[in-house]
Amino acid sequence: MKINLKVIYILIICILLSSCSLPFSSDKKAGLSITASPNAGIFLNDSHVGSTPYYNEKMKTGEYVIKIVPESGIGLPWESKVTLLPGIMTVISRQLGQTEESSSGYFLTLQPDGNKDKASIEVVTVPDKSVINIDGESRGFSPIALDNITSGEHVILVTAPGYIERSINANLRTGHVLKASIQLARSEIATNSAQNIETMIKSNPEDQVLDDKATSTPKATSNPKPKTNLKPPYITVLDTPTGYLNVRQEPSTSSNENIIAKIKPGESYIFLEKNNSGWDKIEIAVGEEGWVSSKYVKLTEE
Repeated sequence: MKINLKVIYILIICILLSSCSLPFSSDKKAGLSITASPNAGIFLNDSHVGSTPYYNEKMKTGEYVIKIVPESGIGLPWESKVTLLPGIMTVISRQLGQTEESSSGYFLTLQPDGNKDKASIEVVTVPDKSVINIDGESRGFSPIALDNITSGEHVILVTAPGYIERSINANLRTGHVLKASIQLARSEIATNSAQNIETMIKSNPEDQVLDDKATSTPKATSNPKPKTNLKPPYITVLDTPTGYLNVRQEPSTSSNENIIAKIKPGESYIFLEKNNSGWDKIEIAVGEEGWVSSKYVKLTEE
């Protein structure tokens, strides 16, 4: 019986993500695991490195600025500085709501400490004074530091009145402190935000979100001039659910009013620049420029 190596690789990643096993085998490299809902682009120090789910166990150690940007343009981006340590898998999970109150997620990492026989846990939360429950036992209110925790897998449950509770499985290592930063979403706001995001994604499958005042799609104002045999850097339009890609005057999907052209899959255009929010600036005709979603183009740089 033939074994599908790709399937095995996906299963291994799923196991790691589900148990939040922060330690792993490498002593020289660091690990980083990022999941997000809705799917998002991942930027490390302003460089786009992929999309969620993101998993890399061969990271260079050191400090990174991590930014998670929803690929649909719907949802609030998340950004933070993270220090990656050798032999440690840093785990980040985000639910990108339309507002800060409807967003949630957690950030887990391990740091060495002086206790070689036990492990420790430090938990900070949004909101403060959330109830921290470990393995079915209430341990107090956040922020909290707990010493003399046995190594192995533990279940951390965070609750607060008016917020959606969150449960996290974390595998602790002796001689290390687990640092957990956990954000809860307000229950009613999060539910409404998730429903709104799902509705907008279904009704706008390409890259556009209509504002409340928009009643029709404005006509494109520019006449794109696709080119062949371009020298790098240039972009090529990929397939889209709508059969075309909007070119916008500004890198934003907040309104239909800034759509200046529509370009087709397979067409190529001169690439000008990339911003840190998932947009590429291109030349659509001589003297005419616009922005397109990085999700629907392939950038050729060499």
